[in-house]
Amino acid sequence: TAQLEAEITEFFVDYIDTSNESWTSVEALERRRTMFADTCDACRYGYDLAARAHDEGLRFEGDLGFVVQVRLDSFEGDIVRFSGFTSTPQARLVSANGTVVTEFPRTDNLQVVYQAQRQASGQWILVDSEVLG
Repeated sequence: TAQLEAEITEFFVDYIDTSNESWTSVEALERRRTMFADTCDACRYGYDLAARAHDEGLRFEGDLGFVVQVRLDSFEGDIVRFSGFTSTPQARLVSANGTVVTEFPRTDNLQVVYQAQRQASGQWILVDSEVLG
């Protein structure tokens, strides 16, 4: 289990880093999309918001979120359930004329329970998420 937890931690840190970069990079946005399935509602919502930022020329203002902890909760076959704890400073999306389009409140140690599935290629993808707070 230590090896699996290390693997999931590496994947989740990469996912958060890619998500952060996707606010300013179309390449990162495209990569972000390959890291989750359509069944992961929270993943899809964040991706859609970043895609909207690119489409509408919105600018992300604020510091980026980071992983505090990853905890492996259970695993069976190619499915892993883990808790990702992240913190994010307050941030916002702003239009070219300075209008605040979306505000992101500060979060401290936000717990989200994810399910990830190992693909035939060996890569992980997020298939479900639930925000616990």
